Amino acid sequence: MPALTLRSVAARLNVSRTALYRHFPNKAALLATVAREGFRLLHDAQRAALARASEGTADPLLELTAAYVGFAADNRAHYSTMFGGFLQDWSRYPDLVEQAGAAFTLLVETIREEQQRARMTPGDPVAMAELAWAFSHGIASSSAVWPFESRTLGADQLAALACTLLRDGASPVLRPQR
Repeated sequence: MPALTLRSVAARLNVSRTALYRHFPNKAALLATVAREGFRLLHDAQRAALARASEGTADPLLELTAAYVGFAADNRAHYSTMFGGFLQDWSRYPDLVEQAGAAFTLLVETIREEQQRARMTPGDPVAMAELAWAFSHGIASSSAVWPFESRTLGADQLAALACTLLRDGASPVLRPQR
């Protein structure tokens, strides 16, 4: 977001530059606030997805993946700010780290619970959450620039396949092509 300046934000909001500087000392602080709000919204979407899963027989991991992909599609500006590499030093923004951690921790806890219920293969839940996050992120990011409707599998189908891979292991999913 090199073109974004506090001056341009102030003009768009119809406030003075100095008013914005009272809240954000620089562009990075503004972007960190947008990213933090994005992670809060993602966490809310995740919690709603888990609530839906607990009401029925839906797979919680699939619901979380769908929530992530749906969040990215519905909140492109937040998503690109969260993951666009615009913030170089997250440690300067502990609230941002806390919100991002809450979203990731919810995924880890869900995997751990699914393992305890024997509905998921054993393994390090943190490593499995990192893989689930990477799957979700890849599907969400790719679908923004590469419409999956033109592919063999849509975004929802890819998410389901990724969840099956995590839940059951690779052997039932990845069979040699003949």
